[in-house]
Formats: sequence, C-alpha cells, structure tokens
Amino acid sequence: YVPDNVAVEGVTPASLKVSWILATDHDVVIEYKMVDSSDWKSEAVSSGTTTHTISGLVPHEDYSVQVACMSSSGVTGSFCETVNCKSGPDVPTTPVKLSLDEATSNTVTLTWSSPVSPNGEISEYRLQYKSALERQFSTISVTDEFCTINELTANEKHEVKVAAVNEVGCGPYTDITPVHTSKSVPQSNGDDDTIIDECDSTMDNFEEETTQPSLPLTDISSIKVDAGDLRYTVEDLKQLTFDTIRKCDEKDENEAELVSASVQLLLITVNDIEFYATLYYMAKGDIPKSLTISTGTRFFLGKYANIPTALVQLLDQGILPCSNVVSAALNKFRKLRAIVLVGVCAIFGNLGDVVVSTQIVGCDHLKHGKDKMINRSPTANVGSRLLRFLKAQHAWRFNCNKDGKPVHYSTQHFKPVLSAPILLANQKSRNEYRKFCPEALGFEMEGIGAMNALRESDKSNVELVVVKAGCDHADESKSKEWQPVAAMAAADFVYHQFNQRPVHLWFRAATVIKQPSFNVDDDDVFKEIDPDELRFSSKDLEDQVSNILVNEQRDTTDFTLNEIQCSDVKLLLLTVKDCEFNSSLHYLAKSGTPKSYTEIYAIRCFVGKFAGIPAAVVQHGSGSSESALTVYEALNTFTNIQAIISVGVCAGFGKLGDLDVIVSSKIVEHKQYQGRKVNTHYDISPKLLSILKTKCDWVFNCTKSSSKHSTVHFEPVLSLPLLIQAKRDGLKRICSEALGYEMEGLGVIKLHEELQDRHFIIVKTGCGNNYECLNEDLLPTAAMAAADFVFCHLNRETVRQWFDLGGSAPHDEHKPGLSSCLSKAKILIKHAVEEEPEPDVPNEVLQSVSVLLLTVNKNEHLAARYYLQPFDDHEHVFRFQQRLDYGSHQLDVTEYYLGKYGACSVAIRRIPPGSARHGASTAPMKARKCFPNLAAVIAVGIARGVETKVNLYDILVSTKVIKYDSASIHKSGGEIISGSSNLQEFFTSQVWNPEAELIQDLQEKPKINCGTLLSHTEGVEMSQELINRYAPIAIGSEMEGAYLFTAAQPQKIQGVIVKSVSLFVDKKRNEGVQNTVLTASLLAANYVHAVLSCPQVHTKIIGHKEHSSRIIRTDIRSFYTGVSRQIGKTVHQNVLTDPKELHVSNATSSTVTLSWLPPDSSIETISEYQIHYKRTNQKVYDKLTVNGDSKGYTVVGLKAGVTYLFKVAAVNEAGCGYDSNIITVTTKPSVGAEDFIYSHSYLKIKGDKLIQLCNRPEFELFRHEKQLQVFCDSVKLLLVTSANNEFLAVLQHMAKNEVPKTVRMKNDIRFFIGKYANTSTALVQLLKPGYSQSNLVAKEAIERFSNLKAIMSVGVCTIFGNLGDVIVATKVVRCEDNKCIGEKRSPVKQSSVTDTSSVLLYYLKADDWKFTCTKSFPDPCLSQVYYKPILSGSESLAKKEKREEYRQLNLDAMGFEKDGIGILDALHDYDKKNINFIIVKAGCNHGDEAKYIDWQPVAAIAAAQFVYNKLDQEPFRHWFEQDSEINTDKSASHTQTEVKRKSKSFAGFEYLPDKQLTAKRALGSLDEVEEKEVINQLTRSPLSCTNTKDTL
Repeated sequence: YVPDNVAVEGVTPASLKVSWILATDHDVVIEYKMVDSSDWKSEAVSSGTTTHTISGLVPHEDYSVQVACMSSSGVTGSFCETVNCKSGPDVPTTPVKLSLDEATSNTVTLTWSSPVSPNGEISEYRLQYKSALERQFSTISVTDEFCTINELTANEKHEVKVAAVNEVGCGPYTDITPVHTSKSVPQSNGDDDTIIDECDSTMDNFEEETTQPSLPLTDISSIKVDAGDLRYTVEDLKQLTFDTIRKCDEKDENEAELVSASVQLLLITVNDIEFYATLYYMAKGDIPKSLTISTGTRFFLGKYANIPTALVQLLDQGILPCSNVVSAALNKFRKLRAIVLVGVCAIFGNLGDVVVSTQIVGCDHLKHGKDKMINRSPTANVGSRLLRFLKAQHAWRFNCNKDGKPVHYSTQHFKPVLSAPILLANQKSRNEYRKFCPEALGFEMEGIGAMNALRESDKSNVELVVVKAGCDHADESKSKEWQPVAAMAAADFVYHQFNQRPVHLWFRAATVIKQPSFNVDDDDVFKEIDPDELRFSSKDLEDQVSNILVNEQRDTTDFTLNEIQCSDVKLLLLTVKDCEFNSSLHYLAKSGTPKSYTEIYAIRCFVGKFAGIPAAVVQHGSGSSESALTVYEALNTFTNIQAIISVGVCAGFGKLGDLDVIVSSKIVEHKQYQGRKVNTHYDISPKLLSILKTKCDWVFNCTKSSSKHSTVHFEPVLSLPLLIQAKRDGLKRICSEALGYEMEGLGVIKLHEELQDRHFIIVKTGCGNNYECLNEDLLPTAAMAAADFVFCHLNRETVRQWFDLGGSAPHDEHKPGLSSCLSKAKILIKHAVEEEPEPDVPNEVLQSVSVLLLTVNKNEHLAARYYLQPFDDHEHVFRFQQRLDYGSHQLDVTEYYLGKYGACSVAIRRIPPGSARHGASTAPMKARKCFPNLAAVIAVGIARGVETKVNLYDILVSTKVIKYDSASIHKSGGEIISGSSNLQEFFTSQVWNPEAELIQDLQEKPKINCGTLLSHTEGVEMSQELINRYAPIAIGSEMEGAYLFTAAQPQKIQGVIVKSVSLFVDKKRNEGVQNTVLTASLLAANYVHAVLSCPQVHTKIIGHKEHSSRIIRTDIRSFYTGVSRQIGKTVHQNVLTDPKELHVSNATSSTVTLSWLPPDSSIETISEYQIHYKRTNQKVYDKLTVNGDSKGYTVVGLKAGVTYLFKVAAVNEAGCGYDSNIITVTTKPSVGAEDFIYSHSYLKIKGDKLIQLCNRPEFELFRHEKQLQVFCDSVKLLLVTSANNEFLAVLQHMAKNEVPKTVRMKNDIRFFIGKYANTSTALVQLLKPGYSQSNLVAKEAIERFSNLKAIMSVGVCTIFGNLGDVIVATKVVRCEDNKCIGEKRSPVKQSSVTDTSSVLLYYLKADDWKFTCTKSFPDPCLSQVYYKPILSGSESLAKKEKREEYRQLNLDAMGFEKDGIGILDALHDYDKKNINFIIVKAGCNHGDEAKYIDWQPVAAIAAAQFVYNKLDQEPFRHWFEQDSEINTDKSASHTQTEVKRKSKSFAGFEYLPDKQLTAKRALGSLDEVEEKEVINQLTRSPLSCTNTKDTL
C-alpha cells in the first residue's frame, strides 16, 4: 500500500508537519532530506496516526519528503511521490568581518560581509553608532554591505555594530567595533555661518551687554526732554514721504510683480508714523513699487540699504493681523531671508532709545492663578545672524532733538521684548506684565504673531527680529510727541546696521545656486550659476503659451462629442507645477493650437500633437494620489493611450546635478512594513527607455552664454507619497542607487489593472535637493530641459510609426471585437453626453427601485447605462443624488441613474474599485436608505479569467467568492463568502442570445460560467500562483465581491456578480486592450438586461424580499470603519412618508416662512423635521433641523432677489423619511440705503445736538446735590440701551417734552433723567454690550432709584424673522456659551428660562400701533410685533452655523440679545420682586455673515417708538403714577399668586400682531384667585367701567 494525499503543513523555521491518508492499519516510515543533499533521514510512525512533525530542521531550506508503509516484519513498501517544501525563515545570524575602511575628520566608512546563515532574504542592514561618551546608539538602515556615517565629531572615539534584517526581523548585532575620526582641518564651505565668520574681520567688537539695564518694576524714570525740542513731528514725516507715496501710486503693478521675485527682507510697520519713517529711508534709492496681493495687503517693493525689500503697513495692530501678513509674505516672496518689525513701543527706560529683541516673550495666553497671573505663552528666540549684524558697532548716532537744542542721543539696547495683544495704559497692568520677564526692556503687540506664522510655515531659513524705539512708558502719561522721533530712530538704526558689507554678503549668499559636479569626490563640488544668466524665467514660459491660454475654448461641447479625437490620443504627459505644464504646452503647440479639454479630473488639460503624436498634456495636483486619480480618469476618457510620461522637475541627490535630466530606469518605493524599512523596485517600460536612450543630437543650453549644458542620467528614481525634507545624504541612505526624488510616479505605477501593457516612464530635471523648497530660479529652465528632451527623442519617424502600430506590433484591423466595440463606444459617449436627466425624483419612483447595479470604471458604467430605459410617462432616465450628513460638516453625495432594465426598476451607481470607503462595503446600506424596496444588488462589469477554465468574453456568474487580502499571507486558503444562491440559479438558468452587433467579430459565442471567484483587495498583483494557492477552484478574479456580499447580508439583500472576461490571469493586455474592455463591458450589461427582462424576474428577485419592515442601522458611521466593525442596534420601524401641503406663508428680502402638515403616517413619533433648501444654481442642499411638533418655520439669512427651492422631510428612529413636494420661492429685492425712512446720519445729526444740550452745565445734576436726590426719587422707569443707535433713538423720544438732565454715577455710568411719554424715566447706555455691563448698570440703578417700578431693555437684536419687526419678550432663555475643552468646544446649552413681567406684557399689548420702515420700494415695509421668548447669551452671533445651534435651544424663541440675563441677575441678587422687567427689541440682523447695517437705525427707532406709544396710553401712565401696590386680599393663597410673580400664566397667551388681545380673552386663561388679583390691580385706574371683567 502507498499512502495517498501526502501534504506538508504547519511549517516553522525548525519543523514541519506531514499528513497522509492510508487505507490500511500499518506503521509508516517518513524520509526527508535537503534538496541539495543525498543523505535521507528517516523517522518511524506507529499505526493509527496520519500526521507527524519533523523537527531539527535548518531554517529557510528546501526539503524533500516521502512516505511509505512498513509491514509488521519491518519491510518498507513503496514510497509515495516526493513532496518538496521549504522550512520557515528565521532571523539571520550575525554579519561577519565588520571593519573600518576609511576615516576622515567627520565621517567613517565601514564594510562587512553577509551572515553565514541568512535564514531568509536579507532586506537591509542596521548599523548602530555612538560616541564613546554617549549612552544611546543612533541607527542607520542600508541595503549594501558598506556604509558611510557622516556628521561625526572630529578626533573622537566612536563605537559601531551591525545586524542583518530579513522578513522575520532583525538578527543579533555584532560585537562593538571601535573607530576613531581624524583631526579636523578648517575649510570654507560657503554656507551662512562661514560667510559670517569670514566677515567677522570687518566688524568691530560686539556689544555683549546692553549699556543700560532695565529699570525697577516700581519706578520707570526717563531723561526729561522738552517736547518742543524734538527733532521730528508727524507733519514733518508726512512732508518727507508725500511725493514718494504719490509716485508709488503711479507705478505699474506689473513691474512690482517682477520685482517681488527677488525680495529678501520684509519690514513690518503698524501705524502711519512708523510707515512714513521706514518709507523715507527706503526711498533713498529708487522709488518703491506698490504691489497689492489677493488678500488685500499692499506691499511697497524696493531696496532698503541696498537689500531687496518689501515694506508693509498692517491694517490693524495686534497678533492676528501681523500673523496673517507674515503668512501671506512667506507664500508670495520665495527668497525671503529676514523679517524685521520696525517702529515704536513702550519702553521701560529712556524715551527715544532703540530696543533690539534678543527674545520675544509672548503674553497672549494668560491664566489667573490664586495670587498671580500665570503666563502660558511661548518665549521665542530671534534670528542669531540678524542679532549679530545689529550688534556690530558701526558708530551709529541719532540725535532726538533739533539742531541748536541740547543734544539727546538715542542708545541701542539688546534685551527681551514683551509681546501681547493688549494696549498697556496704566502702571499697574504694566508692572504685572513685567513680572513675566523682569529683564525685558520693551513692550509691543505684533512680535509673537510674526513668530507664530513662522512656526506654522516651517520656514526655518527665515530669521525674525524686533527693532523698536520707546515712545511712552505704558502708563497713564501717554504722549504722542515722541512717536515720530522714536519711529525715525528705529528706521535709521536698521538702515545704518544693514548698510554694511557683511550684511550684503549674507543676503547675497541666499541667491547662490550650487551646482554639483559629476564626481562627488571632487574637491570642487559646487559651481555658482548667476540667476540672471539662466535661459528661461517664469515670465518667459507664460509669454510662450499666453496666446493659447487667452484663446482657450471654454465651450468644449463640440470637442467633447468628437470621440474620434478623444480615441486618437496615444500619449499622456503628466505635469504638476505651472512651469512644467507651460513647458510641455509650448511643445504641444508646435504642431498647431491645442484645444482645452475639461471633461477630466485635472487642473488643466490640452489636447494636440506632441512631436507629431496625438497627445494630451495634463496638469494635476501634487502627490501620488492625485496622479493616480488623474491617470485613472484619463485612461477611461482617452481609451487608446499607449504611453504615459511624467515630465517636470525633481529633487536631485547623489551625482545628479541641478539642471541635469534623469530618466527613470526603475521606480523605487520606500516604506516601513511591520517595523522594517523596505525598498520596493518597480520596472518601467523597456521600450520607452530604449527610445529615450537612442542617440540623437540633443543639446540643451541652460544659460544664455551656453556655459552650462544639461547631462542625462538613466538611473532609478525614488518616489514617495509624502514630502520629505531630507538632504542629499539622507536620501542617499534611503536608496543608495537612486539619483532623483519625486512624488507622482508611485501613484501611476500602482495602477496595475488599468496600465496593463501601457508604457510609463519618468523624465525630470534636478532642481535643488529639497522637493518642498526647490530652487525657484532654476524651475523654468529645468522644466524646459525635461520637455525639450522628451520632444527631441519622440520627434522621429520611427517613434511615430511605433505609436501608429499600437505600441508593440502592427495593428490588426480584424482583431475580434474591434469594429463592434469602436462603433458601440461612439454610441455610448454620445448617449452619455446628450442625456439630460430630470433633477427631481418622485417618491413613487424611489419606492419602485428593486435592483441596484454597481459598476467601477467608466466603460462599465456607460455600458450599463446604455441599456437603461426611462420609466413610463417620462422622456429621460432620472439622475438622483443621495445626501448623507454625518455631522462635523461631512456631507456624502452619491449619484444614481434610475430607470427600467427590462421588467425591473433599477438604480445604477459607479463605485471606486475594490473595498474603498465609499465603495462596495457601503453600497447596499446606503442604497437601502433611499430605496426601501431594494431586493438585489448586482456587480456588473469586467473580470480576469483563468485561461484553462474560461474563454475571453465569457460571462462569469458567481455568488461565492474567496477573499484574499494582506492578512491572508500566512493562510493556506482564503475565507469563503456567499451571496444569493437563488439569484445564481436564476441567472444561469436563462437562455441568452446576445446582440448580433456585439458578437459579429468574435470567434465564438460567449458562454455562461457559474463558479467561484477570487476577490482581492486593491493593489494586489493577481497571478496564477495566487489562484492555485488560495483558490484553486476559482474560475476568475475580481475586486468587489467579498465586501459587497458581506455588506448585503445584514440588509437582507440578495447579491450576485455578473462579469465578462476581458483578460486572463497572469497575462498582459494585448494591443487591443481598450476595445477588449469595451466589448466585455457591453456583453455583461447585455446579459444582465436580458435576464431582468424575463417574466419570472418578479417572482425570483422582487418576490423573494420581505416587505414587512425596513432594516436601518442607527449608527451609520460604523459602516465607515469597515464591514467587520459594524456597530449599533438594528431597529425594525418604517420611515415616515412625506409631509403634506408645503407652502409659503410669507417671504421678504431675507426670510421665507414655511408651513406644512404632518405626514399621513404620523401615528409614529416624529423626532424632528429637516428643511432642505438651496439656490437654483446650487448643487447641494443646506439643511435645518426643526422640532417634531412644529408645523412651520422661518428660514432666515437668505439673499435678496434670489430663487430658492424648499422641501421638508420628517425624521423618526428609522431615519429620515421621504421629501415633501418641492416649492420654489423668490425672495423680495433688497432694500437700498436710500429706501429707508431713517438712517445713521439722521440719528447722529439729531443725537449730537441733544447730547450737546445735555452736556451744558445747567443740565448736569451732579452740581446740585439736593436736586439730584429729588430727581432720582422720582424715577419710576429705567430704559437700558447698548449700541449708539439704540441710545440716540430713545434719547430723541425722551427729549420730545424737555431736555433730559444728566448725572454721572460711580464706574463712569451716566444716566439721562427726564420724561418718556410723561413717565419719569432714567436712560442709560452701556459702555459695551454684554452681561457684565448690564448687571453693573442694573445694580447701580437699583441702589440709586428707590422708587423704581420697571426696567426695559430697548434696542436692536438678532431676529429669527423679518428685519424691522419688534419682539416683546415673554421669556428670557439663558444660554451658556460653548467653552474650549482641549481642542474641541462644548455645545451651547440652555441653563434656565425666566418669565418676564406679566403686567408689562399686558400693557404692551399690540392694538393699532403701526411703524413704516421703508419708503414705497417695492412696497412699504411695516413693522410687526411678536410676543415670543428671546435668547440671551454673552457670545455674538456672526455665523449661520452658530445661529442655528443657538436656535435649537428653544425653537419658539424669536431673537437673540446679550443684556437681559445681566439685568435679571441683578434683580435676583437684590431680591427686588417689585421691579418689573421686560425686553423690547427690533430685529436688525439674522446672526450670520451678512450684516444689515442700514437696518440698525430703523430697528432702533421702531423699538423706541413702540415703547413710547404704549407708555403714552392712559392705563399705562396711571400704573406708573400709583404708589406701591397694596394687596387687598390678606389670605396666604392671594399672596402666593401675586401678579408680578405669575408671569407664566400670561406667557401662555397667543399674542398675534393682527388680532387685538382683549382683557376678557386674557383673563379667561387665569384661575379664580389670579383673576381677582389682576382685576384688583387694574381697577385702581380712574376708569368708568360698568363691567370690569369685560371692559378691561
């Protein structure tokens, strides 16, 4: 007997497990040996056992195993067929022969040999080194058996050791080997420090210590100087610079744009005086040129002390304006070398002295401690080189006084400077800040902002310093006389110190272009190239292509429809930077004007002929992901592309010099895998490499004088997906054989499936050694060198013939499927472009969809849509957009095409390839949210087939897939995932007769094959070896099935894969690759259409689905972490139908009021309504959330004269229901400033006159104490205003009878006391809006006015309704603003709700009051009165999102203001229950970005006039004239129901602007005791009433 099915499994580095099947009960003999050995070893196994483990093996060795039976007498039978296997890898042993090869003063070169037992494939070596005095080793990873360690200390002992690394891990290190560096020899290498050291001989000794220490904190004295003796005044500075500014305005900004390329110094000033002083010295040379950039910042460009300089004046003082300007300058001026803040500051020493910052001490993040302030701001060091230049003694003198006056010289000090975003104006605050840094000598407001901008930009080569002269002492004795003198002193000092040869040398060093020689071992490594000698500039390239860009065809409809031109494109040129694109476009235009093409994912795309070859030049974003997306889209658009070339510039290292061209022989990817650094090499097209290696007379002169020529290198290129800042040596360590570094090639080379037999190569020119900071001067010339090289080598007849023949062999016109595919492709493209689907989809259509078709690439998508037919009674198919809002501003938009596929209603969606986040893993779940009756999902398209099992174009039908991903590497087989067997049976049982046009050129009719597919993830290179190992039963491979089936099962949706074979596994696509894909896509779509047209489809597919409930996951975001992590409970509940009768009840220029009825299925709880609205030209709807009890809502903040679309949907636990009918509303035209009855100027003119009268001595009560007391005792009403418009509006009405008296109280509070509609009133304006001031004023009024009966907050507010309408607050909703918690902000919340005075509410009832806001444009706008709650908080509303967040706290609230809660807390603190409070304010804005300034005076007057009108009525006046109220009923129950404390009863009234509220209706809502109390209160008025209850 011979054992069967002998197999080896469970392989480890030292053992393997053998298994077999034996029909008899015999002992077994196992023999094994190394493949290269002849010595067999044997082991006996007793009967009854079918497995055995062989141990003691050598790791990573090939073994042969054979098994035989052994009889009871010991006779061995015949052995089975030998099984070959390999033991597992293990960590390698120690490398050998580690030795020193060469040592210099700062480098050592080491060599070693590979381990005796590598135990696997050696991927790299890890070298560790340290100084003999250090404790920690540093590590370097290399792939060669040698390494050079750089940047070591000269004449010092070091210790080194090395270890080998393979796929298992790192092996043991060798013993430590000591090495010794040689002594150093001083050399000049041309860097910045060397230049400064060389210039030290030209400098005098540095002033290491300041000549004057900072003065004590308690006292700051200064040399007294008469202001009349000072040298400059503000007028003097204006005269000095008047002509300069005028001439700057006359300069052409185009000239300034050219000058900006050379700017190296940025001077920042704040106020006009600083700007005038600095501009005066800047204009000593040529007149500066003015340049305004896109952010609105204006720079003056010229030379300051012969240094190319940009001077700027900040729009405002402080940290943020300075930070913004510095960021803009860093982006604009690429050669920027230094930033100096010049001007004036507060000084803790003598006025006029100059302070140069040695440190900038930030004071912008302070925290109150128990007994002191704690500073959490950073302290930043300034530029060391700039500080050395400014410290150099060059006999600088500046006299602050005029000639003939006593001499007062300014002195320079080098001390820290404090920087904070506040203005110090008192001695106490100044001394508090000085405690943070007692050594500091100055205080200013912009330095830390500039430093923050530098840190964020990571521009380590730009230095910063603050140079300012003292003009005050930051106390109460501020004076402006010293400002012009101090500004001139600072500007003069900087000019004098920078106008020296060492400084000029340092700035000039930044413009030196270092060109490496070809031999890096040469002493002369770098050669200088003058930027002015370079052959091309950015402007030259722009001029060459300007006529193309100016005449660019924006209307590309005709060209888009011309599929012949699209299909003719055979060459794709990829560019990133503008100079790269312009260079390639220049050569594209040599054969005629190219045409712009916009139907592709790219920044720009032009199509024409490049060296006689139909080509497309594309500019895309930076990075591998951008290049991959662009190429993927281009291959689906230009279907006959044969070659792709990435042309442009790169970072060079090794022997690649600047302006040398590198052609990639390989593409090297460097990454870390399981803690190991791995370099992966990708081969590029050998044919393109051969073409570009062909000798031709290519010579490219890089300079005008032809002193520099480009050299070509054919070497590997390192391609990384992210920016790195490694220098040449660092990149050399990553990949020693590569010469260039770029970012786009990796994205293209990883498109394995899409590239197939297409050719790809990289041709780029070296341009510096840091890709993020490439040399800007070299870029244009470098880009032209690469484009010229490609053009010259492709511009040959043999190359054009090669492209004409399809890139490899003569094109076969009778290739199967060619003619049919080309004709169908034209039909598909035309069909897709001419189609204009309807934008809005009825609910019944969404509910009818039962099948979802998923496609991946463009060919599959167009083929599937080709068979899609419109629904009955419709001309076109529907294009439907599904919007899913996941919060945090994440909106996912998915597009479907809806129509009929035979007998089924289907939706077609295109998804990304593989298991992408928005791909197959989420498609069923997302589709179920909008198609509740979805029963099946079908993946239709193309796949790879196993050549021994299927034919080209055969249809593969599968409901089982074997999953393969990176986690399956150590598994012998993949996980099997099943779809729907019902669907598979139905699809394979149908008879299919494909269209004759599709198969007329095929050798045989495609067959239907049912079986299992291998489903792999994106980026896996599919091969027959993988099929044999993981899925030997598979008939093909694809990428979406595993995740599709996994996602469909929880949704109870059937799934099946229907794909046509377009390529065999392990085969490259032939020259007809595009036609093969088109044919296969059409065949798969045609087959699905035929099956779905069968009469039994409803029974087999739709009838199989359960309709009883809809399964919805409450946590949709769990799907975005992968199918394996689906979290959240499952809810069986029906979604709601659409709300009914959506209509508009009112519309203004900025608001629309909607009304609707609940859905028919509203027996279920409605948690909320979602209002979706957008402009007609807007793609995505905006969303608002409304309480589920609402039947209407006012949408605010809309634009005037714009048409909007509105729809509403109800939400319950199952999710968002169906949308209501869509209504169209056009807002009214905007109201111009001239259309308002009242304006700012109207209030200001009248208000200024009144205030002047009130300021007269006879109206100031503080001069007459007795009169003051009388007036204060008479005050019954306090009117609180905040903004100036509010105050002036109320003051005008108060002054109708007499001029108010004024009185100043403590805390600088000023009251205006007079009559407001014959009621004794005190009017006050808050110094600033908000809680603190309103609380302070209310407490002062309570203490001062002993007979105060009411407080009203009158003015303007944010309104959630129509502008100009008046809100009488029934409740005050206290809002707690969000606070910072780490990097996040907590949401706002409602802390309490307080009722306002019910008595005041009753008297302020709206009867016949009218107020006209505008003139007759288009119709007079009348103000309405609303009795609603109002929100009160401390944070200003200036954004739509913030407004809606507050609005959700109380959807009944009508507005938002900031003063009410402060007054309420004051009343509560003093327990003043007898003082009534209410808020009366009119809306002037909607709390968003649009500020309606012209509405402020109108709203202020509306609120003031409304209150005046109500107070002027007899009942209200008599209520104020009464003394304190007396309770007639002494019972306890009466006391508890006191009307002043029972405002909640009145708050429930329905106050409407168009209906008069009668006392009868009001009293009808009170209980008996409360009603009696109200009558008792109101009947004290001298009214003749026969029936109190009815009349009142």
